[in-house]
Amino acid sequence: EESSKPSETEFFSLEESSVEAGHCLVSGNKVKLTKNLNGTHKVIFASSKIPCSKSNTKEYRWSIKLETSCEWIGAGLSDKNQFIVNNKEFNPISIKEGNRNGFFFLSNNGYIWNCNNLKQNNCKISDSKLNKGGDEIRFTFTPSKELLSFEIYSNKGFAGRGIINEVRPIISNFLTPMVVLLHTNDEVSMSEISEN
Repeated sequence: EESSKPSETEFFSLEESSVEAGHCLVSGNKVKLTKNLNGTHKVIFASSKIPCSKSNTKEYRWSIKLETSCEWIGAGLSDKNQFIVNNKEFNPISIKEGNRNGFFFLSNNGYIWNCNNLKQNNCKISDSKLNKGGDEIRFTFTPSKELLSFEIYSNKGFAGRGIINEVRPIISNFLTPMVVLLHTNDEVSMSEISEN
């Protein structure tokens, strides 16, 4: 099983040309989209990989915190190798066209995205919109059950919870925590990933 557990989660992006051009500012456990000229979704992966198998009964926990007011962000898990196969892009429409893009996440406008379950893809589950600095999404992933659960906390406290099911890699044997950014100046941070 492939696993990596750094003391502090660090982000990195496969979109090296965008990072070199100054589009993403990555610092430790924080990432900020500094410029998005072409309006595409910028996917940033954590350095930790979570091994996926029916025999892995551990629970993995982490959180994503909005450091600034954010117009649109997504956070959850991805099959990074499938992302590479898909030309390093997230296309929300592609799943409807039969292209399983390898993403399982919650967007801050209350939608969930699940490439393995069309009933849970581009599906609104909450009217609560997380968009203020300090808002947070707490995740728990159980590989043996193929479940990614989340709790949403706004500045006013607990705001909701949900579950994304059938969360399993498409071509890899691991999933990677990630965020998707779309708007200039959106900034998020990620906690350390813990195992139980």
